[in-house]
Amino acid sequence: PSTDAIVCAGGDGTLHTLINALPDPSGVPIIQLPTGTANLLARAINLPCDPAALLAIIESGHTARFDLMRINESRCGLLVISVGFDAQVIEEIENSREGALGFRGYFKPILNTMRGYREPRLLVRCDEEEDFTEGGMVVIGNVKPYAAFFSITDQARYDSGLLDVCIIPDARKRALLRLIPTARRGQLSRSEKVIYRQVRKVTIKTAG
Repeated sequence: PSTDAIVCAGGDGTLHTLINALPDPSGVPIIQLPTGTANLLARAINLPCDPAALLAIIESGHTARFDLMRINESRCGLLVISVGFDAQVIEEIENSREGALGFRGYFKPILNTMRGYREPRLLVRCDEEEDFTEGGMVVIGNVKPYAAFFSITDQARYDSGLLDVCIIPDARKRALLRLIPTARRGQLSRSEKVIYRQVRKVTIKTAG
């Protein structure tokens, strides 16, 4: 039997799991009832949290095209991919998470990560450039929201056909903390402290 649409209730992680479980994520419309913590997708396209309002969208038949990121030819990403400090925090959360997280649930993993954090040295190549750019943290975004209070890929559009890439050359702890006010204003792409690109392909490897 054919499927008219898939409705998932959850956060961004639930959506990520669903997309990677489908043989063809573009084959059927997907809509989310945002019940997670950050709900980046819902914030990017203004999805309502009210089930009745969500049902009205479904009944209207309105759909939107959303770019899909291919990761290492085996996984799909829809919202944000990162390498560096943020990715280490997510790994810490995955290793210790029990049940619902909430914003307060991020505090302990962030502190634990900061205690043993050493800035990685990453080499980043955008599209088919010959030279790699060196950085300590890389965020690839398909949407503007990054977390509850700030944005890193603040020029991203989910239907642009391009990946917004923010390379942070100096990703030591103090340097990252200094970037937070600019990120909260949604102006990190204008900062001289980052390298901001819009590309179709990104290659990242560790230096050394």
